[in-house]
Amino acid sequence: MSYPISTSIHLFFKPDGATLNAQIERHIAAGFRFLDFNFLDWAAVPDCPFWSEDWRAWIDSARETAERHGARFNQAHAPCPEQNLKSDLNLYETACARAFEACKMLGVPWMVFHHVNNPAQYGSALSKFEFDRVFFTRMLEHAHRCGVGIAIENLFNGGAVNGEMKNPVDYAIALADALDDPLAGVCCDTGHCHIAQYNLLGRADDTINPADDIRRIGGRRLKALHIHDNRTHGDDHIPPFYGSIDWADVMRALDEIGYEHSFTFEAHNAARGLPEPLKDEGARLLYRMGEALTGSMAK
Repeated sequence: MSYPISTSIHLFFKPDGATLNAQIERHIAAGFRFLDFNFLDWAAVPDCPFWSEDWRAWIDSARETAERHGARFNQAHAPCPEQNLKSDLNLYETACARAFEACKMLGVPWMVFHHVNNPAQYGSALSKFEFDRVFFTRMLEHAHRCGVGIAIENLFNGGAVNGEMKNPVDYAIALADALDDPLAGVCCDTGHCHIAQYNLLGRADDTINPADDIRRIGGRRLKALHIHDNRTHGDDHIPPFYGSIDWADVMRALDEIGYEHSFTFEAHNAARGLPEPLKDEGARLLYRMGEALTGSMAK
């Protein structure tokens, strides 16, 4: 099965550098015709147009830029509670509501969300799981209003669910299942699956093989991907084949579960760490890796 090859537009993210539209054009020039809008990065910039009264014009301009070059947005990443929104819940929810509206304008069907690591950061005494369940229940109101689904990402920590400690993937599964809504699913971050210290809790069925996690999530739940690699020790966000993930098995697992959404890279270190003259080559190579993975290796 083939998938739309997409990337977060954070490969060239530099809020004090080129404009958003110029960054979008560089991704398209690298070969990408499907794009993931990274509200996570932009919402962390205090003077970003995302926070201005003219934010809709900013989003419209991004959409028009992509469409003018034959591309479109097909996934997004919500603002992140770990950044400048970590102490003000009202501001965080305002940012998320705005991102939902922006996704509707862009035609994005699924937006990836982080769950909250510590409810106490918002002054809540609820358990982690109950806080997340209540928060995402509120977010589903925006999801249905805008026609944009919520894909809950496996992060660096899981949490207790009904007294049982869950690893990051199983926590995301349990949360999506508790929401019990067609607009609630899971995003599998392959790099996060492959970090030993977060996923090996000492149980016989623990794994750092993303393909096993994809099979466990299943086709009904899996709505989005964050594709990147590492060597099991850190969240490197490097391109496939530069780490130790078994990518042939990942592609088999996606085929087995009947995955039917976007193949989205979150491998910003394919370009960010390179000298400026080489950044575009790094982005082009990442796109070619997507072609290899979704083409010959998928078979």
